[in-house]
Amino acid sequence: MQGLPVGRVRVLCVDDNSDVAAVIGRCVALEPDMESAGSLPCADNVVAVVRETRADIVLMDMFMPGKDPLVAVRELVAAHPPFCGAPPDPGVFRPVRVILFSGCDDAAVVDSAVDAGACGCLSKSASIAVILGAIRSVASGAAAFGVWR
Repeated sequence: MQGLPVGRVRVLCVDDNSDVAAVIGRCVALEPDMESAGSLPCADNVVAVVRETRADIVLMDMFMPGKDPLVAVRELVAAHPPFCGAPPDPGVFRPVRVILFSGCDDAAVVDSAVDAGACGCLSKSASIAVILGAIRSVASGAAAFGVWR
């Protein structure tokens, strides 16, 4: 599987809880192979912000006000194919991979994420080490699904 370009992985965090987004952004910024592409409080403008920031990975809360995050994932899939390790087409913009995360530990949540085109789904109870590991895994072209603590 082909991962994202070599270099620092740019991560955009989309979460209506500004404290969660800030902590994740700070932790990402401390990693030598990652950088924060900022944060958004909702998914309303995520496609445009991904284009502006050139984010590689979008870590998005699955339940928040505004545009349904699953709709936003589908829009990102349409705007930035290919996903989940498919070989890039030189004529296509660049791949962006989405990891959804949720406070709800339910298999149906993972199924919804997969159906929408996400490359990962994490529990919000996951440790920051697990979240950073999932970002690296998805950036390398693998998937990161499961409820991790």
